[in-house]
Amino acid sequence: MTDFKAVLMVSRNKDNKDVKGFKQRRRALLMTIEDLANLTHLALFKNFVEEGQKGELSRLYVSVNRRDVEKAKNKLIIHLLSGGYWMCLDGRMVSEAMEKDCDLDGKWLLDVDTTDSAEIDQMFDILKKYFDITQVYGERTLNGYAIVLPHGFDSRELLAACPNVENKKDGMLFVCAQEKE
Repeated sequence: MTDFKAVLMVSRNKDNKDVKGFKQRRRALLMTIEDLANLTHLALFKNFVEEGQKGELSRLYVSVNRRDVEKAKNKLIIHLLSGGYWMCLDGRMVSEAMEKDCDLDGKWLLDVDTTDSAEIDQMFDILKKYFDITQVYGERTLNGYAIVLPHGFDSRELLAACPNVENKKDGMLFVCAQEKE
């Protein structure tokens, strides 16, 4: 079976308040791990950016976990057979694949909207209670960091102690952002 991840390209209102006549856009698709390794998603993202308005900021995300596409396909078929809406099937397929029961890896994503070293140190002190820290990795985002955890845990202590941390669980990992010139 081929492994897939979800890819999301989005231009959001909150990033584009100063762009006159801006309309929010998004495109979601499923890509194979091989296509991701070959950077196919970056070429598609470049095209997405070019379709935008001058000064428009777009973001690219990839799901933290691989998706069970066979299960998502079966859910889509059930949706269609039960009289469900059949327009925009590719978007519906991505939505089905992003459901919790189609998560193949069980990784969690923490969205850290700060660069304050004291809060980040406090976050890692708590994470060390639950994880071998070598299994945790992070990526820089526009507003802080995205931290990928190998599995779930009781995050109440972390969320209470670190107000700028949000548990996205099976979330979308920020890859890059680009503004149309």
